[in-house]
This record gives sequence, structure tokens and C-alpha cells, in this order.
Amino acid sequence: MLKRVGAFDQIPENDILKRIENLKTLMSEKNIDCAIIVQNIDRFYFSGTMQKGTLIIPVDSEPLLFIEKGFERAKIETHLTITPIKNDREIRHILNDKKISLGMVGLELDVLPVSVFERMKKIIGFKNSILQF
Repeated sequence: MLKRVGAFDQIPENDILKRIENLKTLMSEKNIDCAIIVQNIDRFYFSGTMQKGTLIIPVDSEPLLFIEKGFERAKIETHLTITPIKNDREIRHILNDKKISLGMVGLELDVLPVSVFERMKKIIGFKNSILQF
């Protein structure tokens, strides 16, 4: 395992939690109910892993880290609870099962390609979005 051979240093849990809390404060100020993070570097900053997936941060509940590929490695890299998925189309059903309403969504549109934005909008099913947070 990577942990045993010292191939990387895990980001401290307190750092990740502080980053998420700072984002939630910003979201509250801008009336954003939920952040959807799909870009690798942003997902790494807020979760500690760059494995293929989506991070959803509701302003009033715990973050949801959906990992599509690299689940075992993501478990080593992040302190967040991971939900394994086969593909990103499962996210909408999981959010519905957990009764998580997206409301006004914040996205990384400063770096997010329009095609990825449109795909996320279609599969997750949000209607209102803010350009960036």
C-alpha cells in the first residue's frame, strides 16, 4: 500500500475540514445551497484525493464524496466518507435517497468546460446555478 512505503503525505484532516468550513461560509454569504466540485485540483484541495469522482458540499450538512475510479486509493488519501459509484449518473439517485435538495448550486465555472457543466446539470438535475464561488 502507498501508506506503508511513504509514497505520499495525507493532507491533515483539520486542514480539509477548515477548507470546507471556509467554503461553506462563503456559500452562506452568497446564498448558495450546495457546491458541486468536479475539477481534479479543486477536488484535491477540498478532499485530499484526485481520484475520479465528484465532491458535493451542501451548506448545511456533511460533504458527499462520490468516487467512480480509484476507490481503494481514495480511501487512503482522504478523511472524508466516500460513496463508491459505477458512474456519475448514480449521484442524482443517491442525493434523492438522502433527501438532499440542491437549490442554488455553486460550480467552478472559471475552469469548468461548458460540456461538463451541461452534463452535470443533466445528470444531477439542478436548475439554478451561480457562475463561481
